Amino acid sequence: MVIDQQFMDYMESPFLMAHGMGTPVEDAKTMIYFPETGLFRVWVRTRDWAAPWKKEVEVKDKIYQSPGIFKLLISGQALETVFGIDRADWHWQYGNEVKITKKENELCLRDLTGFDGRCDAIIFTKDPELIIPDNGQELTSFRRKLLGHPEKPKFAGNFDFVVVGGGIAGICASVSAARKKKIQPYSIPFRCLYSRNINNLMMAGRNISVTHVALGTVRVMKTIGMMGEVAGLAASLCKKFDLSPRKIYQKHLKELKKLLQQGVPERSRLI
Repeated sequence: MVIDQQFMDYMESPFLMAHGMGTPVEDAKTMIYFPETGLFRVWVRTRDWAAPWKKEVEVKDKIYQSPGIFKLLISGQALETVFGIDRADWHWQYGNEVKITKKENELCLRDLTGFDGRCDAIIFTKDPELIIPDNGQELTSFRRKLLGHPEKPKFAGNFDFVVVGGGIAGICASVSAARKKKIQPYSIPFRCLYSRNINNLMMAGRNISVTHVALGTVRVMKTIGMMGEVAGLAASLCKKFDLSPRKIYQKHLKELKKLLQQGVPERSRLI
């Protein structure tokens, strides 16, 4: 299983993906704790990513209309429902009811094909009237409420420049066939280094705003180090002009290019 984080801008969460190139991947397991035992309804947020093509796959003498299917097991017992076969868009697929006899249980996702089955979240509920939003702000508020997150982020103070480590876990450039094509060196737009919806946030490294295809070429160490220099120099202009990174692009791009030609002062490199 891999964690795909490329769609957090509108899903507000990463999701698990069984990227096995046609070979079922190992089970994804975790321990979960129920506040009480009894009969629970099960909902799994997933999608049939291959629905537009209606590709049939055979799994143990059964024919399914999707290559991205998986099972859900609770303490070793598999639900009858096969997930990932309903709709092309993200939705909550009903997994029927399950009897929980103990408060601590192992939750397991079992991939059946190795062809990129997707699972975002799982809900257990005793409420037969529960309506779970599929998308949009309603889902965002619903998710934040269940996770105990505030509707609006807590103000953490004013900062000149914040550096956060990390990167992006997930798919980089895995392909089923390697085809070589000579391309000329290309530049990375400065706009890739700042957030589209957080006014004072810049990024440098594997978490910049690119698709997983572009990430295959920009993720190398020297390029990532160069991004750090660009972000740092841009931050100095943000401080100098009291502007956001977007405003630097709009109003002071020439000054930024001049700084880039000069490079980071040698003394700063040694600090």
